[in-house]
Amino acid sequence: MKLKKIFSQFKSQRGLTGTDVVLSITIIVATITVISMIYVNMDIANKSVDRASGATRIATNILENIQKVKFDEVTEKLNQAVSSGNATKGENDTYTISGKKIFETTVPATYTVKMKLSTLEGDEYHLIKQIDLTVEYKLNGKTESMTVTTAIEKEIVQDNNAPILLDEYLKTVAQVDGAMALNNEDYTIYPIKYSSQEDSYITTTSEDDTWYNYHSGEWARILAFKKGEDDEAKSMLIDETSGKIQKTVTNTKNSSKTYYMEDYLYVWIPNFGFSKDNNQYYFREGAGTQEEDNNAIALTTVESETGNVLYMNTIHEDIVFDDTVNFDNKVGVWRKYAENQENDTIYHEFTKTPYGTLLMH
Repeated sequence: MKLKKIFSQFKSQRGLTGTDVVLSITIIVATITVISMIYVNMDIANKSVDRASGATRIATNILENIQKVKFDEVTEKLNQAVSSGNATKGENDTYTISGKKIFETTVPATYTVKMKLSTLEGDEYHLIKQIDLTVEYKLNGKTESMTVTTAIEKEIVQDNNAPILLDEYLKTVAQVDGAMALNNEDYTIYPIKYSSQEDSYITTTSEDDTWYNYHSGEWARILAFKKGEDDEAKSMLIDETSGKIQKTVTNTKNSSKTYYMEDYLYVWIPNFGFSKDNNQYYFREGAGTQEEDNNAIALTTVESETGNVLYMNTIHEDIVFDDTVNFDNKVGVWRKYAENQENDTIYHEFTKTPYGTLLMH
């Protein structure tokens, strides 16, 4: 009995059979295969993400740097890249770059950038360029790509002669019929604009890009106070700390005098003229005169969601002006604001132009 029991125990502990070994090896091999496949797939996925991220970075950098370039210089820079060997130009005016630098962006040799610039349909003034940018790269022997489409818009050009507040100019402007004899020695001058955020006129500077916009009826405006005579009015109307301006204020402590902002208000009227040939008003470039018809600025106004904006300032045909207004070879004049301008030819004629309705808030 003892011998049979011992033999029985020995048999139960004899180890794995051949079948058990084969089964175990099969399981191990299958597991390794699955793990290997997962690893390979993860490696491929990681490479795919890395390559796609690289393509995105290249496209983003190029497009961001294009925004820093003037509208008319984008195509010029691409053609310069072709001339220098940094790019090639193929069918449909498509530019190809690889292993070179374009728009301050280095394109690695493992990537290929293709750019195509086109004018949008119906854009007769060529104000917008569509950019189709494709970045191609190899992944596991196949060509992958990502494409970004965007647009760039032509910069709004200076539509009229900018206001001038320099003394040397103000003194010469005083010679123009009806112009005010302003100067910085006798007057304290404040450029002003309306702030919708403050719901008030506020002081600004002549360097402020939002000082004026003639297409929106916001002429360049200043307040001018005669030193000594208008000191009380200045201190009552303008808060020097906040820059806010009151349109009407009464000194209830001393003089009981009421001051009105409009009594000290001046507006800038840029040099302009009227052509009887086509019944159209034009701003004139610089100090253009009736005799110098080549100084005209063609105002190409385009309607947009944000209002009418001017884009072009080049004219290709002769414009003959009538002699209604005479700026005496000046780029513009400062005029005292008035609701009735019948006695001021320049002011009165300017109110007839598309930009002549001064918006008062």
